[in-house]
Amino acid sequence: MTGIASGLIISLFLYGLNFITTIFQANPSLLYGLPIIVLFTAWFYQKNPACDHGSHKFIAEANQQKQILPLFMVPAIFIFTLLAHLFGASIGREASAVQISAGLSHSIARFANYDEKRKRRMLIAGMGAGFGAAIGAPLAGAIFGMEVLTERLFKFEAILESLTAAFIAFAVTHVLKVPHTLYPNVEIYFSWTTLALVPLAAIFFGLISYVFLFFTSFVSKLFQNSLTKAFILGIILVIFFKIESSTLYNGLGLEVIVRAFHEQIDLKVFLYKIFFTGLSVASGLKGGEFTPLAYIGATAGSALAFYLPVSTSLFAGLGFSAVFAAAANTPIACAIMAAELFGLAIFPYALVTCIIASLVCSKRHLYQNQLSVK
Repeated sequence: MTGIASGLIISLFLYGLNFITTIFQANPSLLYGLPIIVLFTAWFYQKNPACDHGSHKFIAEANQQKQILPLFMVPAIFIFTLLAHLFGASIGREASAVQISAGLSHSIARFANYDEKRKRRMLIAGMGAGFGAAIGAPLAGAIFGMEVLTERLFKFEAILESLTAAFIAFAVTHVLKVPHTLYPNVEIYFSWTTLALVPLAAIFFGLISYVFLFFTSFVSKLFQNSLTKAFILGIILVIFFKIESSTLYNGLGLEVIVRAFHEQIDLKVFLYKIFFTGLSVASGLKGGEFTPLAYIGATAGSALAFYLPVSTSLFAGLGFSAVFAAAANTPIACAIMAAELFGLAIFPYALVTCIIASLVCSKRHLYQNQLSVK
């Protein structure tokens, strides 16, 4: 039930995002409405705090079982993510997909009157189904749901249920012909030079994650707890978007990510994306960080490859997976995701890169409520 429900709503969500993105691209002047959407989002969640459950709050709920997650939060996240994209915010989609799916699975578990352990496993399966269905990587989604909750504590029941939910959700999106992004298989050839440079690149990616998280946290603290401050931050976003004057940093930027695998991207691109996404996330807009972090990582890896004797597509793929892995502290899921999206040959490189990047960024994470295994 969780897999089918997640697959259906994530399909509708992704089709909706495609439609909304097309509208913004045809009407870039919609950007001027961004401060109003920031203000409206802040006002809504201030009036409805029970609906304000970011991914970190789902993790806290799964690990502590202290509160009920209202079903109403599912359409709220759905609608406010679409609104953020309609008005050109530099925001993602996968975090919303995870929260939508987790909210559904939590409601199903409550309806079935499950005990606390089974509710927790349902929440894990729901998070994994949403993640895997949104990016088209069901195996990574199943592992993500477990890894993001308990820092790599895997149990047989959770693995079986997460795999079932994630693959069924992905199958539903496949049947409904959801337009997942197709990434190229990376160019991989063994050389001692590449082997030596991969750990150095991993450190670079970990530092990028740390900078992104620090900047987002700093801006959030500066502008939090005030509708006026939210509106001002929305105005600041519009001003800088207009100064930059392109649309490279609005929305998901999937075309830029794909381009990073084929050509060297300028070093400033990932820095600008950190800036615009940091402001967008800090403003309270819904959508999350995965796709922007994948954008940041892919373009950073592509730019780095210009200065090194390595494959551009390999380093773009490693950056794509490692920057988010470090931010979310999910190296295993992200290494598997790299293999699903870019080809199995990248897996050993991705695993090493994701683990090292996560260690570099170990003092800061997107999800602060993970439980360490004792």
